[in-house]
Amino acid sequence: MKLTNQQIAIIDQTLVLNGVVYDDVKLELIDHIATDIENQLENQESDFEVALKKSFENWSDQLQLANSFWVNTKKAVPRMLLDKWILDAKKKLIKGSVIAIVLTVLITNIERIADNEIVIINTRRILQVIFSLELATILVFKFIIWKSDRKTFSGFLFQTQTRFAVLFMMFIFCLKGMPLLSLSPDLKINLASNFMAMFYMVLPLFFLQLAFKHFQFIQKFKIS
Repeated sequence: MKLTNQQIAIIDQTLVLNGVVYDDVKLELIDHIATDIENQLENQESDFEVALKKSFENWSDQLQLANSFWVNTKKAVPRMLLDKWILDAKKKLIKGSVIAIVLTVLITNIERIADNEIVIINTRRILQVIFSLELATILVFKFIIWKSDRKTFSGFLFQTQTRFAVLFMMFIFCLKGMPLLSLSPDLKINLASNFMAMFYMVLPLFFLQLAFKHFQFIQKFKIS
């Protein structure tokens, strides 16, 4: 039995009351919950109201509001979103660190082999341009997503995770301290400074991925 638009709207409103306010997540959950309710109605187990209640009881654990020290917000979100958020944060940290380590070793070797101040200056200029473009793109995307009528979980993650990162990036950009490359005779200092530079060059790319996911959903939603 196919649900009516009014019944779909009731599911949507119930999800909002349970803290699910993001369109991309709601779209996915509505599909699952509607299918579950339709199966109950086809088997003549109950009417719509009873089936709705039973279906949401099945999702109660996933929709329970929670928070974690892994995420930098005081706002509680449904458990299913929090788990996704924590997994995303851990993946970023691990992937960003691995990529930064590889780039650090590569750049440090180039510096050591070239042993030339000009190489450092040119490399730093190139990285500063990339860093500036990343910062500018993040700021533009933050404004666009903030103005958007559509709320997505990817957009929420982007706005939340870049909140303090952007302030830090702007601070070090104003101080012209990024990228912090150095040709120190001490290999440990050389590696440490290059790692910091590479990590804060790589991290914005993961933030931008979230923004692109938001825009992809918006585009998909417009087409449909």
